[in-house]
Amino acid sequence: MRLRAVILAGLIMAALTASLVLASLSHRFLPAAPTRNVRTLPWALYRMKDGRSGTVALPHTFRKLAPRTKVELWMNFESRPGDNLLIKTFYSPLRIYADGDLLFERGEEGSYPAFLSDPPTELTMVPLPKKTSQLRLEYLSPTQRDRLEAQPIFIGNDLSLYSRQFRADFITFAFSLLLSFFGLVVVLLALFLMRGLKEARSILWLGLLCLSSAAWGIGECDFTLFLIPYPTLLYLMAFCGLYFLPVPLIMYVTSMVRPVIKWPLHVTLAVDAVCLIVVLALQAAGKADLSAFLTQFHYLILFSFMASLVVMLLEHKRYKTRYAARFAASTLILIVFTLLEIFNYRMRLVKLLGLLFNTGLLLFLFDLGLISGRWIKEYIATAREKDRLETEMGFMSMILDARREQYARLMESSRHTVAARHDLRHQLAVVRGYSDAGDWRGLNAFLDKITENIKPAPSPLCENFAVSAVAGHYLSAARENGVSLEVRLDVPQSAGRVNDLDLCVIVGNLLENAVEACLRAGCVAPDTIAGASPPTESPVFVRFLGRAQNDALTLVVENSFDGLWQKSGDSYLSMKRRGVSGSEANAQTPQLGVGILSVREICRKYDGLLKFDIEGNVWCASVVLDLTGHLSAS
Repeated sequence: MRLRAVILAGLIMAALTASLVLASLSHRFLPAAPTRNVRTLPWALYRMKDGRSGTVALPHTFRKLAPRTKVELWMNFESRPGDNLLIKTFYSPLRIYADGDLLFERGEEGSYPAFLSDPPTELTMVPLPKKTSQLRLEYLSPTQRDRLEAQPIFIGNDLSLYSRQFRADFITFAFSLLLSFFGLVVVLLALFLMRGLKEARSILWLGLLCLSSAAWGIGECDFTLFLIPYPTLLYLMAFCGLYFLPVPLIMYVTSMVRPVIKWPLHVTLAVDAVCLIVVLALQAAGKADLSAFLTQFHYLILFSFMASLVVMLLEHKRYKTRYAARFAASTLILIVFTLLEIFNYRMRLVKLLGLLFNTGLLLFLFDLGLISGRWIKEYIATAREKDRLETEMGFMSMILDARREQYARLMESSRHTVAARHDLRHQLAVVRGYSDAGDWRGLNAFLDKITENIKPAPSPLCENFAVSAVAGHYLSAARENGVSLEVRLDVPQSAGRVNDLDLCVIVGNLLENAVEACLRAGCVAPDTIAGASPPTESPVFVRFLGRAQNDALTLVVENSFDGLWQKSGDSYLSMKRRGVSGSEANAQTPQLGVGILSVREICRKYDGLLKFDIEGNVWCASVVLDLTGHLSAS
């Protein structure tokens, strides 16, 4: 546990260092771009409605402003042919005048949806007149916040400005695209698996967690405004993605860990859901914008992550729930990077907002990938063990049914014996009468009638009752479908160290595969007598041979099949899913057969051998088991 904590701390520090290096030196990892022609207007004269004026360095934040306070900025410069302005606004209406003439207007009332109190953040490229010496910018402060943010203004040709913005936002943009791709793949995979695997719901929540973070990143990225020129859409993506983040995380933890103590998660989820619904309703009604609740939701997200961490730690301590400690460590990564991101929002130590959180999220997903891989491996092993136990239970049920049938036959035989003893006196009297009268012909006819009424008792296939019962079940089904049978079994009542249940698994799986292969062959033979050799005119047959000799038990099952088979490595793939007709309409991808895997495991258990041979349309499966353990020792 201590080693894992040290490794986890090392990963956090390494990821944090990497993100800071990427943020500060991102331009070194990108190809050269023609940004040398981009100029910046870093200084401006300002004048406010209350008469205050002065000089500010951009970017600059004007604080404690009443809603819709007018702020004017003046800048002197000389334009060049083909120059454009790159302007960014933060929820503020803006007018730009070039040498006194109105050049650009954005964010005026009616230019954005009515459910927004302030215009969304915009990044715009504005062409400049050929000769411009002075710019005047008129801002109106937002209604939902008491500050106005004036961003630097960049001047250059359109290619240079595009390149400059791409270099500035490359890391955030790449992170968002990576999360989008990963989240979409995970969601599609979960939807595909949910048709037959309920546990895939947890994978769905993981995909939604990635998509919500990606939506936040894409909406926050300035470069996206060039690709998706719909500021309102990106505004909704950014805040809805950020505010929705705690919901899929809590649902993922609940479905994966399945904690005994669930109420803290349920309460947290309810609070998150209510807050999300409330802010969406306020935004839709135009009462308050989503951006006004940014600070509150930062702390709500942190609280949700911490609630998940506490629940998992309690689960691990009180109930020793598997994976609770692993998930707690993963969640701790998110908490650390969420704290760093909140701090960065206040101090702006790293210019790329969201970078720290996305770095933590990627590290979180990497750790979850390791956990999920182990969980899937154990789930597959558990499912395989479940199938094996269900198969064994099926064979046990067959043996019990055979025992019941044998008991019923014994009871019936006992009743017949009592009745026969009662009738025997009368029958002997009739025999004596025929004898005294010398009517030998009548005596013979009477004896023939008695003989006809005596039914022969069914003989078992071999001395081992369990093997005889399971084999009889499948061979009876084969006989009913007109499959020709040949059975020669010499299996003793006691098979040494090989228990009867394992023998039943081997015999049952081999015969089940043989009978189904005969039915898939597409034609059935006429009714034949069990024990007879398969007729030459019928291609559909099952031949079952078994013999115990020299401390070894050999079982051989030969059967006809349709000649279609596939192999993966040393293993033959199951063709059962093709359907009885073998038509392409019913065809599905062949898979490793669960039954054959069980037979192979039992052979390995008893130092045995499993072998398959194919000759034309005849399939042969052979099993050799060491009954005493002396063969493997020698």
